[in-house]
Parts: sequence; structure tokens; C-alpha cells
Amino acid sequence: MILGSLMAGPAHGYQIKKRITDTFGDQYPHVSDSAVYPRLLRFEKESLTKSQIQIQNKAPSKKVYHLTDAGMQKIKELAAKPVKANKKITHADLDELSIHIMFFSLISREERKKVIEPFYNYLKRRRDTAIDKLEKYKPQIDKYTLVLFEYGIPMDEKGLEMYQKLMDME
Repeated sequence: MILGSLMAGPAHGYQIKKRITDTFGDQYPHVSDSAVYPRLLRFEKESLTKSQIQIQNKAPSKKVYHLTDAGMQKIKELAAKPVKANKKITHADLDELSIHIMFFSLISREERKKVIEPFYNYLKRRRDTAIDKLEKYKPQIDKYTLVLFEYGIPMDEKGLEMYQKLMDME
């Protein structure tokens, strides 16, 4: 996210934090200085960014970061790298996938497919299992759990539809 935010143009640390918050909204409500600044220093050491000191009148100078060609290449590599999820997909895995999706325009359809397929397959198994359990145990399921199934299954189907669309897009 930090490196990718520089695709919108050069920025200093506070601007980077604001871009991330503005882009992701409540998904990432607080990006701390302790997360941003050490990464910016590391990115500069790895030649993924370069910086310039911007002198200001009556205010402290600012270090403005610029994305390098190597940084752009790194964003593409990260977007194409599949999310390492365990057998059960967690909220953290879904958050990471969301970040990948924001950079899908930089990678090929085949690369997108490799990133999405594990999530698609997991959600398909979860939906199919829920349908099987609903069919098998419907008479014994209490009305509250039944509501969970009735809304959860269509939500999974919408997720599958979204993943399929992301994989099929040119």
C-alpha cells in the first residue's frame, strides 16, 4: 500500500498516510508513523524510491518520495504474488487480497488468476458445503441458523461471481 500510493505521484510521509486512508476508507483507518516511515527508508535503501528534501518557508523541511522504475516493478511483482493463505481464508487474507486487486491493472490475466483462484476455490467449497448441510439438516436447523444459511449462501455466490469476473477481465 505504501509503495503503491506513490503511483499517484511524489509525496511526503503524511501525504502517503492520507492517500492510503482516503483510498481504503475504514478498511485501514489508521496507518501509523511507525508503519510508514521505516518502510519508506527501507524502500529508499532498496532503490524502490528516491527522495528529495523540500524546503518550506516558516515550516520544517519535508522529505518527498518518488517511485522509481524498480519500485514500479516491485509493485507489479507484489500484485502478482499469490496471497499465502492457510486452508481457511482469514480476514487478514481478504485484506491482503483487496490490496492486490487495487493493482490488478498492472498484471496479466494469468497472474490475476493465480492470485484469485485459491479464494475462488475456498469460497466455492464453503458455499457447496453450506448447501449440502442445508439440504441434509434443514428440518433440524433452528430458525436463526436458517437465516444465516439463507443469507450466507447468496453472499458466497456473489463473492464467487466477483472472483470469476476478476479472473475473466481483459
